Amino acid sequence: MLFTSLTFLTVFLPSVLAVSWALTWAAHCGVRHALRTANVVLLLASAIFYFWGEGKGILILLGSIAANYLLGLALERADGRAWRRSLLAVAIISNLSALGMFKYAAFGARCANGVFGLSLHVPAIALPLGISFYTFQAMSYVIDIYRGDIKAQRSLMDFACYISMFPQLVAGPIVRYSDIAEALKCRDIGLCAVASGMRRFLVGLARKVVIANVAADFADCAWKMVSAGQGLPAAYAWLALVCYTLQIYFDFSGYSDMAIGIGRMLGFEFPENFNYPYVSKSIREFWRRWHITLSNWFRDYLYIPLGGSRCSVARACLNGLIVFTLCGLWHGASVMFLLWGLWHGLFIITERLCPWRLGDSLGVALLGRIRTLATVMIGWILFRSESLSEARLFVKSLLGSAVVAPQTKTLAIEANPLLLSVVAIGALLASGAAACARKKMRAMFASRFPAALNATEWTVATVGALVALLLVSGGSYNPFIYFRF
Repeated sequence: MLFTSLTFLTVFLPSVLAVSWALTWAAHCGVRHALRTANVVLLLASAIFYFWGEGKGILILLGSIAANYLLGLALERADGRAWRRSLLAVAIISNLSALGMFKYAAFGARCANGVFGLSLHVPAIALPLGISFYTFQAMSYVIDIYRGDIKAQRSLMDFACYISMFPQLVAGPIVRYSDIAEALKCRDIGLCAVASGMRRFLVGLARKVVIANVAADFADCAWKMVSAGQGLPAAYAWLALVCYTLQIYFDFSGYSDMAIGIGRMLGFEFPENFNYPYVSKSIREFWRRWHITLSNWFRDYLYIPLGGSRCSVARACLNGLIVFTLCGLWHGASVMFLLWGLWHGLFIITERLCPWRLGDSLGVALLGRIRTLATVMIGWILFRSESLSEARLFVKSLLGSAVVAPQTKTLAIEANPLLLSVVAIGALLASGAAACARKKMRAMFASRFPAALNATEWTVATVGALVALLLVSGGSYNPFIYFRF
């Protein structure tokens, strides 16, 4: 069930919110077990949401919940460092084994056949929806118990609610147990939180449907031609790359906005996942702004345990390369995702060995942003392409050296004023200029005209959401990119 489907928007979400609000209000009025009932409702809603899109794959999710719940209890009760480390190893190995079997078994067999000339059977295993996200959440839970940062959850129902909570279940943000532990026990949903969450949800809906989906139409059409071996005119190749750069940002950040908004309306505060990554002055800064919860996960549970930067420069560079190699593979079991991770890892190493001296001058900062954005956009070619030959042909198209096929004339139809307008709006929003203007307006008028300012913001969010609903009702369909991870 997609956040952008009419079923979700008109039936599922309103029903869940109405029941949750009623039970939370009852709990606030002192009705016994009302909040526990609200958690049961949320768990059942999450099960329905996941089963709707995954069917029998829900058994894998339930297995992960049961295993990590028991391992968490065992870790907390275990005495002796050796026994605790053994239990932690079991938890990590079991989680990674499940992820590896469903996500990397076929990839490993293909690689072994290609590299060693073997004839291993390549299994056709369907990737369970959201397994990369809920596996990382489960691993953070057991690791935090081992470290003594949190206490194990005694209630299986509350733990299952944490792992399977539908707003962020299939595409993040990656929520740690400590982020919502208190809200599972006690939460009060006020009108301000509901209004804030609803506006955040509407903004995310507009970002996904109005910007990401429209940009995706042109990007998909162009890449489809390239995958068929047809070169593109340079202008269309650049437009396609810009469209994909905007698509993947507004697609994923739009989902995160919707997830954070739903969580807020339900009484939970999920962590932020994006902070205008395309204005970064270095690749290191980019990863502090892009998919923040994943970056923090790799930092806290892999990079720092490996030694982080508290070791020799060579070892720190190796640690960074390991992290980004695994980050690439986390996104998908293919050579192209591996190369994409290595691409970012190599630039992280380059910045460590030859740090760019970024001054405070506007010109130097601008050059840093241009260099970083160019690096990221070239990386998106690897991320989007299915093979090296496809990526190579796309780069040749960018340089104007590809043989252009006659069929590419159809791209002229796609490159219409609507697309160009959406690209311009998307670029403005991604640059942070609109957010900066909003901040200045609030500083100037919030104290004198708060009602007018709030009404303006609500109007903008509502208009964007209405346009999105029109596109959805008209049959616009484009699943979230990160659903396949």
